[in-house]
Amino acid sequence: MKSLFLTIAASVFVNLLILAQNPPEGYIRFDSSGMARMVMNLDESQFKGSAKEIADSYISANKHWICGSENGNYIYEKTIINPAGNHVSYIQKINNVIVEGSELVISINKRNAISHVYNGYKNGININTTPSISSEQAIIVAKSTFSNPNIVFSKPPQADLII
Repeated sequence: MKSLFLTIAASVFVNLLILAQNPPEGYIRFDSSGMARMVMNLDESQFKGSAKEIADSYISANKHWICGSENGNYIYEKTIINPAGNHVSYIQKINNVIVEGSELVISINKRNAISHVYNGYKNGININTTPSISSEQAIIVAKSTFSNPNIVFSKPPQADLII
């Protein structure tokens, strides 16, 4: 228990040191491991270009607090445009497999300034991503859990490997 506490304390300390060297402006919320999970009330306007280019530049400049000590592996997913601005989202992948709940969303207001960052990066994942059954076998197993074996789907079933 003592070593777990020391590990968590060391992680929090290292992340606070990293943030102290180059802190984002605004309100920062940390998780129990010391990883910055949400930065709000930003007005980061030094990055230029399209919403995706602005978000990519922000990630490059702030990888130390977004991914901690790891070399993060975020992949661009989509940009959502709404009246408040743009929300550029990325997803973490390991060996081309999506890490569920790992989204990174960078919100850019109408002035092209970053206003909020949500960071769902999952650090410390070390897992074998080779599936033990095929996609087709997974669908058969899933279908077998329904009480009606003749169930009709509105579109063909699909199975994806997700961490």
